[in-house]
Amino acid sequence: MISFVVTLVIHDDPAVILLVTALLPIGAGMGIHPRLLVFLIQLSTAPFFFAYQLPTYLNAYYSAGSDSLHNT
Repeated sequence: MISFVVTLVIHDDPAVILLVTALLPIGAGMGIHPRLLVFLIQLSTAPFFFAYQLPTYLNAYYSAGSDSLHNT
């Protein structure tokens, strides 16, 4: 929940850096592996429930043309 709230105020990339530096010591104290914590933070700050929310998809969509991506 913290990740979603932070990304409402701060853009995705700085939010990941901020959350990792803030939550890494807490996660280490709780016995959570750092890679798992970073993975969860990354997933929660970059939601892609719909295709149009994913910047990589939008880049490919507009670069290749709209017709080429609808055939897959």
